[in-house]
Amino acid sequence: MVKNILLALTVATVILWQSDGANADAIDGGWCHEKSGKRLNIDGPAIVTPGGNRIQGDNQHHTFSYKIPAGEPGAGGRVD
Repeated sequence: MVKNILLALTVATVILWQSDGANADAIDGGWCHEKSGKRLNIDGPAIVTPGGNRIQGDNQHHTFSYKIPAGEPGAGGRVD
């Protein structure tokens, strides 16, 4: 019994040790701010803003920025 527990712990340790976590290769997809509940969706350079506007932004693979469109809070500002 003890031998089986030690074997299971050893296998689990090796698996966890070899795991390096998740690494995002792109930021495309749906995003939600936990506290405010605001959502946006990024698909390449296209974005649906929290205000529901479909616009083009600047997608640099690991970063994204866009100019806040008219009619949304902070209009004319930039989101990075």
